[in-house]
Amino acid sequence: AAVVAAFAAIAMAAMLAARRRKPATYQTGGINKAQQAKLLGVDPVSEPDVFAFISKAMDAPLPEPWTEHGDKHGRVFFWNPASRHSTWQHPLAPSHKALVAAYRRVMKAEDRSAAIAAEISAF
Repeated sequence: AAVVAAFAAIAMAAMLAARRRKPATYQTGGINKAQQAKLLGVDPVSEPDVFAFISKAMDAPLPEPWTEHGDKHGRVFFWNPASRHSTWQHPLAPSHKALVAAYRRVMKAEDRSAAIAAEISAF
């Protein structure tokens, strides 16, 4: 009986200690593409084609050495261990913004093939 009581006390102490510890990294559900699109000036509802286009770009892997993390509130942030820098902004946001602008220019052009060629050469 004393052994069982001792194991119960140890188990209770371990459980209480685990409750006090905060996990080092929280799990994320991935980026909220609609929210990221809005930060890029894209309204997913009124611009579904632009949103679909930039959503595919957001699926690209993060550049090395960036990693995606979540805070205790479930918000996604990005961490670069090499520079020891974290940010709420996606590391590729400037590229995403340029892609959105290029997509819009191509879609407005009369000759889309020529516009695409011009955008590719400009990059």
